This record gives sequence, C-alpha cells and structure tokens, in this order.
Amino acid sequence: HPRGHVFPDVPVPTVGPPQDAAADRFELLPDDVAAELRSSREALSSPEASDHRYRLIVRRSKETMNSLGRRLPRLARHGYNPCFMHPDDMSEEQLEAGALVELTSAHGYVCAIIEADDTVRPGVLSMTHCFGGEPGAEDDTHRFGTNPTRLLSLQSDLQAISLMPLMTAVPVSLRAAPQG
Repeated sequence: HPRGHVFPDVPVPTVGPPQDAAADRFELLPDDVAAELRSSREALSSPEASDHRYRLIVRRSKETMNSLGRRLPRLARHGYNPCFMHPDDMSEEQLEAGALVELTSAHGYVCAIIEADDTVRPGVLSMTHCFGGEPGAEDDTHRFGTNPTRLLSLQSDLQAISLMPLMTAVPVSLRAAPQG
C-alpha cells in the first residue's frame, strides 16, 4: 500500500496469564533504577538545586545531526544554537529574543542567545548540544553557538548504570549576560 492503509481487523495485542511452568518474571523497576530515580528526585530538591531555578534539557534540531551540518550556511537556520525559553519566563526575566544570557550550573557557565518558544514548559530551558567553538579557540556565541557540555561534569552527577553525565534536566540559573 504505497500511500498507507488502515487494517481494521488486526487483533489488539494483549498479555495473557502466565504459563503454569513459568518461573521467571519481568522486573518492571529494578532496584538500581529505583535508586537512581530516588537520587534524581532528591537532587532536584537539594538546597544546591534551589539556587538554580531552571532545568536545561536537550533539544533536537532537524537541520543538524550532532555536529554535522551546523556550519553549512544553507542547511542550519542559525550558525548558533539558541537557548529556548517560554515567553512568560522571558517576560519575568525581562529578556528580549536575541539577548545574550549567562547560564550557570554547579559545574560551569556559558553564554547563550535566548529565543522564545511557547512549547517549552515554564521553568525549562532547551538547547541543542554539539555547538560552540573548537577546543582551545575563542568563543563566539553568535558565530558558533554555545557548548552546553561546559555545564556538565564527568566526575559527579553520573548515571548509575552507564556512567554517562547528566545531560538533561540540568539545574541552572540564568541572568542577562554582563555587557562587554
């Protein structure tokens, strides 16, 4: 069916009762995953997290894939990765689209260009990774974007199972970037 087709007579899949001889069970929430979720919840309510009003989440861009395509002028919408914020939060922070802001986490800080997006929840900021200047090069936020990895740590805030750094829901504070 080159244009698709709805199959109305396909039975809905269901899970039947266990077989009498079945001894194994599917564990819905292993102990290590439950501990990681508890730890994450506790981290969000810690005194340190209260200093950081916003949570920075990752964002996908249809124009780029990781670092591929971000410097192709006819492909990327921007040469940089905006920091998207709900318009109500922008109004509360007295920020205009295109303003330069400073994001600070427990591990570092970066400058970014703020843009409005009403699909981002209040209290949340959203940025695409794999932007920013080359290692050792001078930062140019408008030309190369912002490297959100500078807000992360490879020593703490690691996922228990994979040891990957926490890359989303990162507690951050935001303020207008100092002039100059």
